[in-house]
Order: sequence, then structure tokens, then C-alpha cells
Amino acid sequence: MIRRSLLVFFALGVLGVALTLLNLEQPFVRNDLVYASAAKHVIESGYDPRPVVADSALSHDKPIGFAWLGSPLVAWLGTHPGLRTLSLLGTLFFLWATLGFLKAFDPFGQTDRERAVALLVTGLNPIVAYQFWSAHPDSLFAGMVLVAWTLVVRLVDEPERAPLRRAAGLGLLCAGGLIVKNYALILLGSVPLYVLFHLRVLLARPERPRRMLWGVAVAMLAAAVFAFLGWKGLNPLVRLTGEGGGAGQYGQDALLKSAGGTLLQIAVFAIVNLHVALLFVPRRRSVNRRVVAGVFAFAVPYVVGLMDFPTTYYNMRYFLPLLPIIALLAVEGWRRASPSTRRLAAGAHAMLALTLIVIFGVARVYRVVGPSIPPLVFEPGYGKQGLLDNLRMSAHLARADELARVNAEVEPGGVLYMVNCGYYHDATHGVYEAAGLIRGDIQTRYVDSDALQPTEERFYAWVFYGGARVLSGLGEVEELGPGLYRVTRKA
Repeated sequence: MIRRSLLVFFALGVLGVALTLLNLEQPFVRNDLVYASAAKHVIESGYDPRPVVADSALSHDKPIGFAWLGSPLVAWLGTHPGLRTLSLLGTLFFLWATLGFLKAFDPFGQTDRERAVALLVTGLNPIVAYQFWSAHPDSLFAGMVLVAWTLVVRLVDEPERAPLRRAAGLGLLCAGGLIVKNYALILLGSVPLYVLFHLRVLLARPERPRRMLWGVAVAMLAAAVFAFLGWKGLNPLVRLTGEGGGAGQYGQDALLKSAGGTLLQIAVFAIVNLHVALLFVPRRRSVNRRVVAGVFAFAVPYVVGLMDFPTTYYNMRYFLPLLPIIALLAVEGWRRASPSTRRLAAGAHAMLALTLIVIFGVARVYRVVGPSIPPLVFEPGYGKQGLLDNLRMSAHLARADELARVNAEVEPGGVLYMVNCGYYHDATHGVYEAAGLIRGDIQTRYVDSDALQPTEERFYAWVFYGGARVLSGLGEVEELGPGLYRVTRKA
């Protein structure tokens, strides 16, 4: 008989495939474009990531792992389907890693049925649903974090079982995580911290697991050297400097503002994605030594490490690795409740979760419901973003409307100036054309407004920033829709 946890995994996988296929035509927005551009450069370099890592103009200072892994899929399927396929696989990996973590870390002796519920709580929510088709590396990275935590838990629980091989795998995972996302640096602190929580117990064992302790120490030191070389620009696969990768943004703003924004986003993340399940988390009976070790070695360092990062307040995707820990605690409280309460809570949670997934994951539904969703804009003083920014259906639909307007309004063979289209400098350049989202006969030309010197008697301008004023003095300007203009030069 198939275990219930596996049935839940396959059900979530089917949901992910359906959402990916449903949204395959949605145009890339924001960092999707950055990874698409980097993947193109990896392909152009013969699938060798090193030249791309070495040149921030090619990598946009983003870690190369996601673009590198996605480059064969991009070459085979095209930019949008290729990176979305990798995002789908990365999210499936996250769910599989969640199963492993739930089984290894389990401080309560939960049954497979209860692990299935915990997996459902982890995966059935709008932020995980969006990761299936987001073309972002966050679910892949979250899966790597969970595998690292699982490995150190097993090393502590079974220090005599293949300690050097497991420790070596842990070190490789921590180093490899840096190739995908710079925040893998947090593992260099959280993994040793979990061992330290259990050090007294480990040293009290008759055999004293020195091989395991030395193995973990050497593995973490090797991963730290790998990171240090990246910081100094001596690692051909990792660059920790630059705005795109995030490391350079630390400490740029007031710590209290950044920390406050982080805590606010955690609250929004938890309410939007866990809602009913949260009612079962605060249970004093659920606290034991293992829970304390997991919370203070895994969850607390993970959150604290993001408190000085200025963009955390609008990026709920950063907190994906915390979902299984919260789900474990919620299920423990849930199973102690009465049968009628459990049934009512499970039904309410599933209905609300599916409703939110449909709203934020189905374009037709979002077009109807989306305008009534409060923007929840937060402005800490160094930026202004909606707290639901990472559920980006609105951004995809807005870009789809803009592209449809371009294709409908620009005459055959027309020249279209893409003005101030400078997201991560040139990350947007050519992505929509390569994906066939701009008609092939349209001649696109990318230019900043201060360098706009058209020679055509009539041309079109898609102005990303600055509006019609950037076209003043160039001719008769006719607005064709938000951001799109037809300009007829004066005789």
C-alpha cells in the first residue's frame, strides 16, 4: 500500500504541473528576466558558467546556479518554458526534501498520516504554488537547505553511521548552495550550531563520535573557504559581491527598520500561507529538547540573518525553508485536538488554501478578484513595495497586457524604441523577442531616454519609466495606451 505522505507528494506535484501549464504563456517579470538573460549568456559561453560569473554585466551579479542548470532546458524548450520547467523541478525537489526532513527531524514520533498532513500544510499554499512556475531559484534553494538540515540531524542521531561520507556530503551541499543563492552562507552557522546543541550528549556516548565531529568541522571549514574565495573574487563559480546577489545590500539601511520589515513580512507570510494551521502551533506540550534545538539552530539563525537585509520585507519567498518546521508544530497541536476539531480545521485549512492558490495562480480568477485585494504597501524609508509582492500574478498580467498592446498597435515592420528598459541594466533586452512575445516583424531598439535620437519619420516608443515627457520635442506624440506611444516627426 502506498504511503499517504507519498500520495500527498504526488497530488501536490500534479497541482504544480497543472499550474505551470496553465501559466506557461505568462511573460517573465522582474528577476525572471535576469535569470533568462544569464542563461542565454551561459549558452553563448558553451555552457561554461565561469565567464558569466566573472563578468557582472553577464550574470547581473546573481548566483549562476539556477541559470546554469536551466541553460540546457532553455536551449531545448525556449526561455520561458525552459526556466519554468526548472522551477517546477526545483519545487518538486523542495517537497521531496520536506518529506525527508519531516521524517528525520520529527521530535514527536508522528505517523506517516501525520507527516502527510504536515507535507500538505507545507506545500498547499499560494507561495509554494507560485514557485512551480515562477522561474526563480528559491524553492530549489529551500530544498537544499532542508537536505542540509536533514543531514546534520542524521549525523547527530547516528554519529557512527558513515560519518565522513555524510559530513563530506554536507560540506558539498553547503558549498553548492552558494552557487544557487548567496544566502547559503547561513548554513555555515546553523549546521554547526545544531551539533553544538547536542555536543554534551554526543561526548557522553561511550564511543565518543570523534570521526563525526571532525568530519563536520572539516566540511564546514572547507565550505567557509569556498565562500571566502567567492567574497574575494577568487572563486570561478561564486561572487558574493555586487547588488544582484544581495550580499552588497547588507548594512545599507537602519537595522531597526530592516528588522521591523522582516518581522512584518514573517507575520504576513505566516497568515497568508498557514492561516488555520497557525491556531495549533502555540502548544507548550509540543516543546521538547529537539524542538528547541531545531528552532534555535535552524529557524532563529535563518530569520536573524535576514533582519539586516533591506528587501526582506516584501520577499516572503525567502522563508520557504521554515514551512516544514511550522507544519511539524502545527500538526502536533492538531493531533492533540478532538476528532471533530481536527476534521473542521483540516477542511477549513484546505478550502482556504485552495481558494488562495486559485486566486493568485489562475489568471482569469485574478482579473476578477485581484482589484479588490488590499495592496498592503509598506514603506520603511528605503523602498516601497506591497507585502504580497511575491505573489506576482498582477505583474504578469500587466506585462501581458502591455505586450498585447504592442502587438496590436505597432504597424507591420514598425520601429519600437524600448525606452528606459533598464531592469538590472540590460536584463530585459531581447527576452520577449526570443520568446516570441513581440511580433517578429517589429524592430525593437533599446535606448535610455537621454540617448534617444530617432531618425524615422514615424516610430513607436514603449516607455518603462518617465512617461510621455521623455518624448517631448521629438514630434507629435499620440498615446496608444499606458506607456505606449506613436510619434510622428515634424516635417
